[in-house]
Amino acid sequence: MGVWDTIWAGYKDKAISLFPKFFNAAIILIAGYFVIKILVKVTIKFFDKVDWDRSVETFIENMVKVGLWIVLGVILLANLGANVSGIIAGLGIAGFIVGFALQDTLGNLASGIFILFHKPFKVDDWVNIGGVVATNSKTVHQKLNEMVVVYTDYDADGITGGAILWETLHLLGFKVMPYVPHRKHEGYGFSIKGIDNVKKLYNPALIISVDHGITAWEKVEYAKSLGIPIIITDHHLKPVKVPTKAMAIFHIPLLSGSGVAYFFAKEIFTQLRAGRSGRTPEVEENPEYSGDGKTSGVKIDWQKIENNFQIDYLALASIGTIADLVPLIGSSRSIVKYGLEAFSKIKRVGLRQIIKDAGIEDKKITPYHIGFMIAPRINAVGRLEHAIDALRLLCTTDLKRAETLSNHVGLKNRERQDLVIKAVEEAKSLVKHQTSNFKHFPKII
Repeated sequence: MGVWDTIWAGYKDKAISLFPKFFNAAIILIAGYFVIKILVKVTIKFFDKVDWDRSVETFIENMVKVGLWIVLGVILLANLGANVSGIIAGLGIAGFIVGFALQDTLGNLASGIFILFHKPFKVDDWVNIGGVVATNSKTVHQKLNEMVVVYTDYDADGITGGAILWETLHLLGFKVMPYVPHRKHEGYGFSIKGIDNVKKLYNPALIISVDHGITAWEKVEYAKSLGIPIIITDHHLKPVKVPTKAMAIFHIPLLSGSGVAYFFAKEIFTQLRAGRSGRTPEVEENPEYSGDGKTSGVKIDWQKIENNFQIDYLALASIGTIADLVPLIGSSRSIVKYGLEAFSKIKRVGLRQIIKDAGIEDKKITPYHIGFMIAPRINAVGRLEHAIDALRLLCTTDLKRAETLSNHVGLKNRERQDLVIKAVEEAKSLVKHQTSNFKHFPKII
């Protein structure tokens, strides 16, 4: 008998005895996978029937998944003859240590799941919109032929979110205009003056806010008195009294304003695209919303919009998320992770021109570049004049116009920097003058 025959003879019986265990383990794993999928779906359907905060629902769903996989793992180990009681006893301490050590890695891995599967709001919430984005009723073509105004904030978060939502609606064939309030003349968010301006300029059938509105119940009621319904998309702290007269409220504090706008716009796109095969005869017969993908006389490039959500809009939302210092967890972490990766693929001339003017054209974009080079340029315009030029820069498709606007934005940013330096020097001089007679500087100022 040769050497290999001797070795095989020693392991043959053991291999044959272990085969049924591994076979059973494979059956358990396959069956367990489908059982887990069914139980998670049941859990999600349960949450759809109760009015819990989405962040709580997501946490419990994830805990259900983890718990079920742990149970399945224990069953598999028991089937293979492992010391299950010892493993369970060590899960408490070992699990904490491993989880703490790998929290960043696990966070990065989980971010892919969030961007693909996690929705910050339930699809059922869309019934509250009253047909604005419904895909199986006559209201689709009615709203498509009426003016919609995207009323966005003037900071980097609001401008990027406004760009995402305005462009999505525009590419979907809506008659839509952006409106950015003047920081000095109108102030933050909705104002009586701002709503009057929108009414005078556009007489819209609908206003959608971006990055503001959750505290503006009086302004929402005023707009309603003028016959203008409002949909609010916001992430700021929710007050005790919310705008109950709004047509719908999408308030997601775990996201930035641009993050909320991203998911809101994406859901509109998803609903309308899905509705191409489920429209009523009234809409189907309307030449302005026909079965060949045309809406309001504009042919919709569905693939282009889908690509925007995978690249350009992710990059824009990552700018708003970083600029607004939103905690990088859950969906916000996903937006930043994949948004940063998307910068190498963007063809948006305005954003590329900002990057070029910032001197980082050949660099891998990082949160530092966004926080200290890209976002400040977008913010500067709204702080010193009207922020509409920042939005135009992000949305233009004309290279010459992008160069002109980017140059203007860069000049305004340098002007802002000079003003900050001057203000700091004046503050230092003032403090020095006021404390020149002090022998000891006060401990409390």
